[in-house]
Amino acid sequence: MIVEILAGNSVERIVIDSCGRTYEDLLLALQINPETVIVLAEGGPVPLDEEVCEKKATVIRVVSSG
Repeated sequence: MIVEILAGNSVERIVIDSCGRTYEDLLLALQINPETVIVLAEGGPVPLDEEVCEKKATVIRVVSSG
């Protein structure tokens, strides 16, 4: 799966194995606090406990890290 992380003006793209994982599992594997982001797949928000089935997700940071 390709994960695109948006934080302010910064964009980071990461490829990660998502087989059998939930979106929360992916965030934790990327060392991202699930309470600080919104995850979008196919243009809409997804619940963190949902199993990953898309090939691309966008993670938008909604809490400042500073």
